[in-house]
Amino acid sequence: KGEIKKSALENFAAVRSSGGAVAMDLEEGDELLAAAVAADQDEVILTTLYGQAVRFKADSLRSSSLTSGGVRAVRLEEGDLLVSMEVVIPEAFLLVVTSNGYGKITPLNEYSSQSRGGLGIKAIQLTRKTGNVAAAKVVSSNQQLTLISKDGQVISAPVKDDTGGRIRLQGRATQGVLIMDLDAGDLVAAAGVWE
Repeated sequence: KGEIKKSALENFAAVRSSGGAVAMDLEEGDELLAAAVAADQDEVILTTLYGQAVRFKADSLRSSSLTSGGVRAVRLEEGDLLVSMEVVIPEAFLLVVTSNGYGKITPLNEYSSQSRGGLGIKAIQLTRKTGNVAAAKVVSSNQQLTLISKDGQVISAPVKDDTGGRIRLQGRATQGVLIMDLDAGDLVAAAGVWE
């Protein structure tokens, strides 16, 4: 539901393999979406189901105890949900993939740093044809993308910062191109990137 918190790694040093520490106190009906290791000088970028993205500095969050709840990272419109939280890598791209198989990469420098808790800016132009955002990942041009549909279809494609590949370099407010041709009723279920 768009909340975030920061805890020192030392708080997790005594966690047993049999379980133990609660990393975040969640509100009823909410669930943990992502976790990452970040330094205070890092920035994070969060992307929503409805295609909004907000980028802000990790040091805008104060360090909290494990049992505390989060603070607002992004203000969500009614019906919107958080889809991803990634640590920003300089000179990298934001890959956005929609439920109907459309996607694109956009240089992260097109997403200016903002204050935490706002509506963010448009990461992709969504239409009935594209569907909502299924995944958003920080990627570099030497990585591979794998997409899996809910019906079990799998594709892999290189992430390239040129216009010659399946995944195109495009500006923030564009809808992307079809990168996974899905059967009727099928949807993108998961996306992964690897070297």
